[in-house]
Amino acid sequence: RLARALRARSIGTDDVVALALPRSADSVVALLAVLDAGAAFLPLDTAYPTERLRGLIDDTRPALVLTAADDIDGVPWSTLLDEAADLSGAPLTDGELAAPRHPEHLAYVIHTSGSTGRPKGVLGRAGGLAALLHHQRSTVVAEAEGAAGRQLHVSHTYSFAFDSAFDHLIWLLCGHRLHVYDTETARDADALLAAYARDAIDIVDTTPSMAAPLIDGGLLDRRPTLLVLGGEATPPALWQRVAASGITARNMYGPT
Repeated sequence: RLARALRARSIGTDDVVALALPRSADSVVALLAVLDAGAAFLPLDTAYPTERLRGLIDDTRPALVLTAADDIDGVPWSTLLDEAADLSGAPLTDGELAAPRHPEHLAYVIHTSGSTGRPKGVLGRAGGLAALLHHQRSTVVAEAEGAAGRQLHVSHTYSFAFDSAFDHLIWLLCGHRLHVYDTETARDADALLAAYARDAIDIVDTTPSMAAPLIDGGLLDRRPTLLVLGGEATPPALWQRVAASGITARNMYGPT
């Protein structure tokens, strides 16, 4: 439905749609809808200061900025979620689709942190995302599927403005269940452990700085199928704790 609403506004190949949505299933729907419409997504973290959001928008000049609110701190946005609810959920027809996607077509824009100056937009191509999906599906996902022998439950705790968030979506595209935790839960180790227990989480992908309190709280005792650490350097002592547990673990970073 959302892809259809985007195409109705002539959003298509190499157009950029900025996504400023709270962490929820809507974020995943919006991201996939933009790709389905043939466009590229620019994820924005609504926790960023207004000045930074404006700077990212000015730098990228998206064709549309999509959010669940009419206005965030004085920045104008366009909303399509309510409009899309009234549209057909059938797959897009050939007449509605943009031009066929080419590997060199734009798929997403991710900005650097700006720690050494102004944030810079990095352009991700459709071919790169396709290669990532193929590789992860045939290696990381296949290994976890073989170990569990069933549908897996995967936690999603990264900001969508951080490209490692895309790695989690691959599990969804491979038929597994993705649990998108809100920002407050994602920052609280105790709350996360409770959520992991409630949702029977199999795949935990997190930073070393969050993994440490999770492990202190008993994460390894829950025997997840796979623990992925990335986004920052992992201290040797942390790796030693994980290795001693016998849990399968990987060191991975974002695809950009």
